[in-house]
Amino acid sequence: AERAKEMGNTVEEMFARRVSMVNYRYQKELEEEKKPIFDKKHAATVQDYFNRCVGAEVRPEDRRCAGAGVQHVLQEDRKDLCGKVKGIDGVVEILKQKYQCNKGQRFRVI
Repeated sequence: AERAKEMGNTVEEMFARRVSMVNYRYQKELEEEKKPIFDKKHAATVQDYFNRCVGAEVRPEDRRCAGAGVQHVLQEDRKDLCGKVKGIDGVVEILKQKYQCNKGQRFRVI
């Protein structure tokens, strides 16, 4: 009976130590999370840099949203488009009305 009590006390001590270790680790993690990434001086410098940054101007021909311009490519007759090549320089036929395309339209892959 004494041996059982002794083993029970040992198990309780082991669990108590384990709980205290987990609590200690959790407290350490909380303290580490509270630390700021930048101190106030560097944070202000970084914020000013991003707020006052002036990017390089993009030429109109390189812009993605330059607006409606003159089409320099000749429009080919899409009804006669046919191809045997898969991928680039091939031809796709639209099977479902989607993305402002109608069913049956054909486009060349560029």
